[in-house]
Amino acid sequence: MHVTIDRAYPEYIIIEDEVMIAGGNHLLAHSRSPVFFEGKLLSYVAPVHLKKNAWLGINSIVLPGCSVGEGTVVTAGSVLTDNTEDNVIVRGNPAEVIKRFK
Repeated sequence: MHVTIDRAYPEYIIIEDEVMIAGGNHLLAHSRSPVFFEGKLLSYVAPVHLKKNAWLGINSIVLPGCSVGEGTVVTAGSVLTDNTEDNVIVRGNPAEVIKRFK
């Protein structure tokens, strides 16, 4: 299994130490609309930041501008559309906090 890191803006993907990334994940730092949607949908570039000890479950997606908190778990198949706190588990589409670690 592979991990897709934004090919257009790989320098916008920041991965700190001890981050665990399962297969099938997508880390996207930009959004660009097809020609038909130009002027209708926003296109932008924003960094993705995976903080120390974050864990991305299989087939999760991290969208542009999102930061995964230190010690945070993104469960399998989740879509991260916003920043997460440190030391939480997030799940779903869009991902929401389901548990906080002490």
